[in-house]
Amino acid sequence: TSAPTQDIVNESADAMRSEYGFTLPDLREVCGGLLDMGTADQVTRVARADALSQIAGERNLDPDLVNTVLNAITLTPRGKFMSIGPDALPWRFNRDMSYVRRPLVLQGDELVFGFRSILGTGPYWLSSMTSGRLQANARTQSMKAYISQARGRINHKYAVDVAERLRGLGLTSALSVNKVDGVRIADPNGLALGDIDVLAWHPVTRTVLAVEAKDFEVARTPAEMSHEIVKLFLGKQGKKVERSTVDKHARRIDWLSANLA
Repeated sequence: TSAPTQDIVNESADAMRSEYGFTLPDLREVCGGLLDMGTADQVTRVARADALSQIAGERNLDPDLVNTVLNAITLTPRGKFMSIGPDALPWRFNRDMSYVRRPLVLQGDELVFGFRSILGTGPYWLSSMTSGRLQANARTQSMKAYISQARGRINHKYAVDVAERLRGLGLTSALSVNKVDGVRIADPNGLALGDIDVLAWHPVTRTVLAVEAKDFEVARTPAEMSHEIVKLFLGKQGKKVERSTVDKHARRIDWLSANLA
């Protein structure tokens, strides 16, 4: 596990316990126990009670904890297909009841699973957290706050990389700039226009670059694409109007043009 990933695994423990009742290492241990019972590239069928007992014993885990993890990654029968609402629609992404998030299928008193599906469960849960997609389904404030914090660190790291690349090209750069020579970047009414993620300049050529550096996730569906287009270019309309990212950045550039000699 890489250092940044290990940090996320460790730091997310409290938020994971609050949201799900277990941590990412707990999930890894239970999935490891399932893999011990499975065979590569084959479907495995095992009594749920036996799986719980074996994983708890061999992995030295509390049976209640194993039960909680198994419940969180199991698809169970339901009376009506649409009883869980839109989460049942297979063409939707980021569903709590998706097979990729819940790779165990309960049939009677047996769990049925594929080896590679279990192998990818931990990384999928981790990427759902670091991408911010898990935030949409989070129930607890602890998890929502943690994901927001984690995404902030990822975006900051991306901005640092951009700043270092610009320095390598011979420019001087600064991060999260909200003042220039002590003058706050604000509109005519004194309202802050927000930080410039990376501000770079080259005195010899009198060049100034204002960079909006965000590590965006790839939009996978028409709905996600629409959301990104609105966020980046159009802005939100209605009761709660919100300027687009481009508009916000353009206003900061206008401020620079008006205030830099």
